[in-house]
Amino acid sequence: MTNQPNRELHQRALATWERFDEEVPDDVLRAVSGAFALVACADGNLEDAEIETFLDMVREARAFQNVNLATLEAQFRHLGRAILDDFEEGRRHALQEIALLKKGDPRQTALVVSAAQIAIVSNGQLAEAEELVLQQICEALGLDPEAY
Repeated sequence: MTNQPNRELHQRALATWERFDEEVPDDVLRAVSGAFALVACADGNLEDAEIETFLDMVREARAFQNVNLATLEAQFRHLGRAILDDFEEGRRHALQEIALLKKGDPRQTALVVSAAQIAIVSNGQLAEAEELVLQQICEALGLDPEAY
């Protein structure tokens, strides 16, 4: 994927966040954290740039105004470590958190998918493993991966 499609994907994903103007419930927050962590860890690393991108994304979104960022960061880092320490178990846990939203509010599932999309381009590279994880996230949500 070239740099231009990366920018377009990032802009579309951010637009989804800007349209969401209500407070984010805990289950959605866990699913968003899980989706971002799954993609960020897909290459076997969790880079500082990816962590900062996640936290910046949350800081800038109106829907996250009342979220305790320290708690959210700790949860995100915990998920990331779990995925890196035992990929299958960590992946299973994150996908379970995501699957709780299956057939839920389409705006909330869109937040989860867009978090994954932002994570995909957060380090400026698109890896095949990251695309595969996005597909798994869509499937966990009951969405057609081809639509994303």
